[in-house]
Amino acid sequence: STPTPSRPVVPQNTDPVELENALPRFSHDMAFFTDLLCVFLESSNEKVEEFKDSIYEKDYEKLSVLAHNLKGVAKNFSAIRLAAACESLYDAAVARQDSVISNQVADLESSIDELKTYHGTLLANL
Repeated sequence: STPTPSRPVVPQNTDPVELENALPRFSHDMAFFTDLLCVFLESSNEKVEEFKDSIYEKDYEKLSVLAHNLKGVAKNFSAIRLAAACESLYDAAVARQDSVISNQVADLESSIDELKTYHGTLLANL
């Protein structure tokens, strides 16, 4: 039996974004950061559908590439839980672990929903 990929440990009592780490990549411009996060979130439903299509087609190569790419974007925003969910999904795709993959996509969707709520909070405080 194939071992289950280890799951990155992410604190659950923190904001979904490590803002102090993210802002330097956005010239410390909160409005710019918030605008780009909005653009990312607007495309997130389409991204999730791509993940689901890859799972349905059992296209593990595409799934691993999608997870790797989204992990990079998440890390640029310092979206720690989303990056961790992407990393776990990538590991499961590489290992072709169907039983793990669907749970990882659910975690990914939950992380995106959390980011959407966080984005709303940022907008309210601009």
